Amino acid sequence: MNDTAAPCIMVARSPQQVEGFAGTVVLDEPGIDGPLAGLLSALNWAAEAGADRVLTLPCDMPFLPADLLARLEQALAPDVDVALAASDGRLHPICALWRTAVVPTLVQRAGAGQLSLRGLAEAVGCVAVDWPVEEGDPFININTAEDLAAAEAALR
Repeated sequence: MNDTAAPCIMVARSPQQVEGFAGTVVLDEPGIDGPLAGLLSALNWAAEAGADRVLTLPCDMPFLPADLLARLEQALAPDVDVALAASDGRLHPICALWRTAVVPTLVQRAGAGQLSLRGLAEAVGCVAVDWPVEEGDPFININTAEDLAAAEAALR
């Protein structure tokens, strides 16, 4: 891993979802449903920028571990195309380091209606990197007001 900052983009279904965002916005690949649309757009953007991998992160997981990229990158062996975060026995395929080489398989699977990130990861070869949850699961996501209240309480 090098010490230079990698470019950061936001992938969204429509520009209205990110109004006011000052950074680079890439729109979901049209014609594909679900998270594979965003992943394909991010991978294509990265490949055009000369990168060979993409770290994907969701916008609703505020407690991601600081060592996420380093540990995923360390696990990304030459024969592995995806390193996935895991905790408490669960995979978190949206928190993953993907090689841009997965694009042909992604396109083929999406064309066949196979839209699962986990399924794609298994098809191209993946490794899970597990994080401890003793002090709380760093991969909890906040989708409701109740989730937010629970997260705020955990911070206190």
